[in-house]
Amino acid sequence: MALHGWVRVGRDQKPIEPPLLLKLCHTFLSRLRGFLFSCPPTPESGLLFWYPKPSRIDTAIHMIGVPFCLAVIWLDSERRVVDRRIARPWQIALVPKKAAQYIIECHPQRIEEFSEGHAFEFLEG
Repeated sequence: MALHGWVRVGRDQKPIEPPLLLKLCHTFLSRLRGFLFSCPPTPESGLLFWYPKPSRIDTAIHMIGVPFCLAVIWLDSERRVVDRRIARPWQIALVPKKAAQYIIECHPQRIEEFSEGHAFEFLEG
């Protein structure tokens, strides 16, 4: 996976439908900013946070300064869903149940597409 730009979420080398295009956030500053001072994502877009190694603490998120709900999906190093939740505005901390290496933040209506244990792929944008 490229460490810049955009990726599509897929399964079995095919994008999920409707497509979900994610902007990659892999630097400390891009992860810190997330959706802060941004518009809510459309149902077709979101953010993908990548971390160098799996962790529960490093992949905890906050919603301070984010005035809208988000679907948050945590994936392990094999890109299997380990937790998913709807994050509410101004929540202080959300910590995944298990260690994660990737986080997808997207429109809340997309959360049902991500079931715990299912594996996903990141395809070039």
